[in-house]
Amino acid sequence: MAADILKSLTEAHTACRVAVYADLSVPLVLLSQTRVPAPREELNALCNEGGAVLSAVDAGEHDPDTSCDTAVVASDDGLAVFLRPVATPNEALCCLCDADLDLAAFLDEARDCLDRLGGSA
Repeated sequence: MAADILKSLTEAHTACRVAVYADLSVPLVLLSQTRVPAPREELNALCNEGGAVLSAVDAGEHDPDTSCDTAVVASDDGLAVFLRPVATPNEALCCLCDADLDLAAFLDEARDCLDRLGGSA
């Protein structure tokens, strides 16, 4: 079940406060998992930010060995992490995380999560 896939990511990485699986073409939040209260407007804003940030990635060259575009934005509130499959660029995983996030481990699991969501959603 798709909700369990997203929940497993936030449970494995407690520094991930909000995880949103989104369709960037609309943009539309398809699924969300939060550890903190997050109103729909905040989730939509995260989705919009993900679309904007990942659009900037489009300007660069894609690594043919990479299955996923990734962008990380640091702020006073922590990290915003965005991932988008190269093969299906309308899908994205948009996350808000604490600054103490183990980013390398999180990115590995987030890529796997996004792959599984794409197959189940």
